[in-house]
Amino acid sequence: MFVWVARRKATFALVTTAVSAAVLAGATPADVSRSSASAPVLVYGINSVASNVSPIASGGTVYLNPLGLETLMKLGPNGQPQPNLAQSVGHPTGVTYIYHLRRGVKFWDGNEMTSADVANAINYARFPSFITSAYFTNVKSVKATARYTVTITLKRPDAAWEWTLTQQGFVFEKKFQDQHRATMGNPGTLIEGTGPFKFDSLDPTSGAELSANPNYWGGKVGIKHISVKFFSSDTNAALAFRAGALDVYFPADPHAFQATSGTAVKLAPGISSQYFSMDTQARPWSDVHVRRAVAYALNRKDLIQAATGGIGSPNYTIIPYPLLRTVASKAEVNALIRSLPTYRHNLAEAKKELAKSAYPQGFEAPLYTFTFGTYVQTNQVIVDELAQIGIKLDLTVVPLGQYVQMVYSGGGHQDKYGAMYSRWIPLSPDLGYIPELGLNGKRVTATLQNMAAYSNPKVDRLLIAGDSTADPAKRFAAYSAILRIVAADVPYVPLFAQPNAVVLSNKFKWPSFNAYSSNRLPFLLQLGTN
Repeated sequence: MFVWVARRKATFALVTTAVSAAVLAGATPADVSRSSASAPVLVYGINSVASNVSPIASGGTVYLNPLGLETLMKLGPNGQPQPNLAQSVGHPTGVTYIYHLRRGVKFWDGNEMTSADVANAINYARFPSFITSAYFTNVKSVKATARYTVTITLKRPDAAWEWTLTQQGFVFEKKFQDQHRATMGNPGTLIEGTGPFKFDSLDPTSGAELSANPNYWGGKVGIKHISVKFFSSDTNAALAFRAGALDVYFPADPHAFQATSGTAVKLAPGISSQYFSMDTQARPWSDVHVRRAVAYALNRKDLIQAATGGIGSPNYTIIPYPLLRTVASKAEVNALIRSLPTYRHNLAEAKKELAKSAYPQGFEAPLYTFTFGTYVQTNQVIVDELAQIGIKLDLTVVPLGQYVQMVYSGGGHQDKYGAMYSRWIPLSPDLGYIPELGLNGKRVTATLQNMAAYSNPKVDRLLIAGDSTADPAKRFAAYSAILRIVAADVPYVPLFAQPNAVVLSNKFKWPSFNAYSSNRLPFLLQLGTN
């Protein structure tokens, strides 16, 4: 049985509270090298393990790769996409994007980056069995059309596309890949990128070492060396911080980390969407009354306490409130949410819904989670709360790498595991990001991230309508209609938004830290020194 503890009293630095994409996105200097800290060594902690530096990997690798690998675009001061490895972008038709590359950009081995490298890297990320392919399903072709020009053609207009290459499509050297087809990204082989930090070594049991790229196209890199340490828990990282052995860390539970480390945690409002998904095509989760019963039974307040020590805000729609506000007024968004069944915690209603299902007395089912952040304790709360209405979940905890292999290998259907607690982290201010991943009927595989195996032709048509226009009113109308349908079908129970949190040693400062900070590439160049 999971036992709750009283919320610890602590003082946190809240960076911003404004609810708008522009404010949430914060500021990124035009030349990132000018904001780079000037320090010989930075020790960066990751609450996970990176087994490789593959450009399409998941797990701890997603926190490691942005230090050395770059994308064509980046997030700018107001959260809008800006050129990065691309020097400029042309958009001659609704489905055509022409990326003109910076000239003279070199990989760490001294070879020049050309369009052949870029097109190959993006097409690599599009490979159907890779999890990264989920972000490229609307791409028709990626071609090197001149030495420094890459042309990407979409299948249909997509208002969210311009943000995709700020976070996806890590560029690596094609020649290096050709020479290391079977081992690229693995320890001992690693990879060739263009970023400010070069991967020197990787030990999946402990961490990685990176050194400054002396020929970085963005200018002088102030941090000379990054030592990355892997931690099995926030507690271990907090103890390392207390001992002065860590400089930067993103804690899952800000209260607990601050109490153990003795170091203040800096917070920014979160736009992530923690959720509980249920396989709409496999029993017992395919019964809509079961899904509605689950929605009523889960107590967001308890889950926020378990996940973050009480820091967070409830989500009642799969599109977080701040993203809805990017296309509609506060009054319009509030009216929309009031019109929806939001399934606030109510055990009596949960039991009524379960009584309408094919499982009125409840049922038993497996529930898998992995050792990462506060996922285990949050899942324990879910198990305890659903047990109150007769749903008995057998929780199995596995290492993150094993979980990823189990869930995503072969692009399999979610009937391997049925239900899960996880989160979406919108990589852009576009409100279509989560619906496209989680609701598109063409994505009914775990690889393509429709984790609920949800398919509704009307929703699919509305997704196209919402993505195919830049008009705010039309987009809000389309996504409002989607939310009404999904609120009735309940493939996902939206739970809460977790804050973006970082803790820094007294060597460093991060005045512009905000909701998107850790998504900016490479994010450690935003640091300054004290």
